[in-house]
Amino acid sequence: MKTKRNLIQICLLAAVLLPAFTSEAATFVVTNTVDGGTGSLRQLVAGAAPGDTITFATNLSGSTLTLISGQLPLNNSVTLDASALPGGVQIRGQGFSRLFNVGGSATVVLSSLTLTNGNDQFDNLGGGGIYNAGNLT
Repeated sequence: MKTKRNLIQICLLAAVLLPAFTSEAATFVVTNTVDGGTGSLRQLVAGAAPGDTITFATNLSGSTLTLISGQLPLNNSVTLDASALPGGVQIRGQGFSRLFNVGGSATVVLSSLTLTNGNDQFDNLGGGGIYNAGNLT
């Protein structure tokens, strides 16, 4: 009887704690073209968890997001998706660093983004627009 009670207690504890250890992928929306701060692509990429999707507000259709603080590291599996925007989104470097660095364990999906003016002048690993050590679609 004691074993049965312990088993029930363990099952109840697992039912309470399990949701704390699992998370569902979330979708976040870039709301401005600024390279940093609330609503920026840089801020959302930095806070993205594996499986998250980052989209772009409709008013950003056809806009250019200029990266002035260097490349964006994509170390978690994430999707950057501008496919809902008729004009897409342009991610532009300033010619002094690449745009994205995809980490070795990351699976990254880029959709409806135009990448321009990236440069690999610092580490000579290649990839003026993207250095891909992971899986990129």
